[in-house]
Amino acid sequence: MNVLVIGACNVNDSIYSLARDESIQPPIVAGAGKMSSGHTPYVHSVQEAIQLVRYVREAIDIPKNVRRYVFTDQDFFPRGLGSAFDEADIVLFEFSTPLEIEFGAYRLNRNELQRRLIIPLSKAVPSLARPLGEWFHDGILKGNPERTAAAARELAGLQHDLVDAPEWRELFCRVRGRLLNKAEIVDFLHQLRTMFDARFAVVKPSLRYTPDGRGWGWPLAFMDQLEDACSELGLPLLDFDGVVRRYGPEAALMPDLYHHKPGFTGFLDEILRFTREVALK
Repeated sequence: MNVLVIGACNVNDSIYSLARDESIQPPIVAGAGKMSSGHTPYVHSVQEAIQLVRYVREAIDIPKNVRRYVFTDQDFFPRGLGSAFDEADIVLFEFSTPLEIEFGAYRLNRNELQRRLIIPLSKAVPSLARPLGEWFHDGILKGNPERTAAAARELAGLQHDLVDAPEWRELFCRVRGRLLNKAEIVDFLHQLRTMFDARFAVVKPSLRYTPDGRGWGWPLAFMDQLEDACSELGLPLLDFDGVVRRYGPEAALMPDLYHHKPGFTGFLDEILRFTREVALK
């Protein structure tokens, strides 16, 4: 059973743990094993996923100066890797967020934007930490164009060699965060699903938990919108939070109370049950 994961670390890690378990019959094959990283490049949003599939199949190009904000490996080039996506029996899409980080025609990865722009600039020039935080955390990540534009104007007005670098100035001026509405979630999920002949299923993102065990997600409406979208499209949906509620956040999750503990059997058993169920549909 060849399972291709498109998403972030939680589901990828579970599938690759199962693929290493020789006792599982029929065996799980990790669909992106041909890639040098051993997994698909991480994505969080549905348009990031569509962009990734098109890029791996060499239907689009992503310039290197943009790739560094899209992939952890900025030299990632998919020559000959399209078959890894075409040979899957099951595609699992981990839909983490309705937030799209738009840079013209491209969709950026929030972690790479933070790692390659926000953190180094804030460390190099501490006085930039506040406007950068307002631009990224209060503007882009909250899908607030007014806050993004106001912070971008402040950053554009600062006189510093780093801020004046053409590439970074263009990012400040053009990058925007946008929250998809319910109709767009349905439309883009349908587009992604039709890119594969394989069985296709969606993984609902895990909630974040507080130390006293309360779970919360953001934006609040997204979880219900995703359930409704999958119901409308007839897509199987896996919700890992039942596992967290069953075993408790401290047992199932890392200290950040969001990421799954590597190799935790509750998650592995659930995703194995789910993939077998999807395979029979």
